[in-house]
Amino acid sequence: MIKPSILIWLSRPLVELLLAIMLYGCAATPGREQPLGYVVSSAFSSDGRFLAVSSSEGEVALFDARPLWFRRIFTREADKTPIQRDYLEMIAAVYRPRPLAFSPDGVLLAASGVSGNVVVWDVASGMEKFRSPLSGQIVDLFFSPDGQTLISAGPDVIVRSVGDGGNAIKVELPTGAKATAASISPDGFVLAVGLSNGAIAMFDARNLKLLRVSKEHEAPVTGIAFQRKGEAFASTAGGYDLRLWKHSPEGGFEKGALPVSAAVSATETIDSAQGVGALLWLLGTIRGFQIVGAPTLGAPPIIGGAASTFSKAARTVPPHCGSRVAFSANGRYLVSTANLMMCPDCIGTLAPAFMLFSTDLETGATTTVRDLGCEVAIAPDGRTFATAGPGAPQIRDSATGKQLPQN
Repeated sequence: MIKPSILIWLSRPLVELLLAIMLYGCAATPGREQPLGYVVSSAFSSDGRFLAVSSSEGEVALFDARPLWFRRIFTREADKTPIQRDYLEMIAAVYRPRPLAFSPDGVLLAASGVSGNVVVWDVASGMEKFRSPLSGQIVDLFFSPDGQTLISAGPDVIVRSVGDGGNAIKVELPTGAKATAASISPDGFVLAVGLSNGAIAMFDARNLKLLRVSKEHEAPVTGIAFQRKGEAFASTAGGYDLRLWKHSPEGGFEKGALPVSAAVSATETIDSAQGVGALLWLLGTIRGFQIVGAPTLGAPPIIGGAASTFSKAARTVPPHCGSRVAFSANGRYLVSTANLMMCPDCIGTLAPAFMLFSTDLETGATTTVRDLGCEVAIAPDGRTFATAGPGAPQIRDSATGKQLPQN
């Protein structure tokens, strides 16, 4: 039998051509004649008017959110990275997140991975405020709720002064651990850091004092998000291992039910039904969390190997990017992504198995969609979310998962 890796090697020129066509050949950027590179990360402004994106080619651009329309590009021509021609490098480039974030007041935009720097711009003028060198691949980037500091995670956690970026403080992580995800509570009191050993470290965000470390996942934590209303936060790890928690002011973990009052609605396709079944089974077996109507134990309610796939995902470090999680600003929607691409050297690398789950926490309805990457950004009103796409982000309806027209 010919090994998949040999098949890939034999068909390498064809693979490169097909990938180039898939990722770049159909690229279009509404409002811009020259399309951007493959969009890998997005962020909505707090008022929902604007959507910022970063591409696989190192570009950072601003769009009107509704309708989606290009406004300006922030990065310099010198910041662009050349398109990768090797198929493995191309895959890595388009699935490697480049996090970015708006300040709470929407005045500033920060982006990571711009010529090896974190860069902050004034949104209205496009003027660059400062650049701060990076020490590695950034996995999370966000402003503090008061807008005074910018926090980056990966492999260290660095707190920078927004004034000039020069006053940077390195957070002391537990010995031997690296930061693989991070988020800050809406009140600005608690900084949660996901670690490479599967633990979650809670810090007092005001003085960066370590409050508690708790081992919660088997694989490195790849996503953390606080709910903007209430006391809940979510975490995920590896390819997919969604957990839902309540947090205490002391930094501890309380496993409690989220405000979900109805069973998940029926889905239209077999793929969606299997995906939702796996999600419900995972959530139903987590202590302290229960969706009304979901099974609590026993075999997962799906056919075939999906259960073992999700179980393996919880213990596996997938190539390129891990699973992610996000809440809408109004706290109603929870979106989580899964990277089920387990083998970086197998034929599956050519057909990444990314999935996305959007759950309405008021009705319990969950929508499953096939996705094009790990990153996701939710509009403040929760009605839409943005994911990866060629030349522009895909905008999807949170309730149905359907992609909306670009303009």
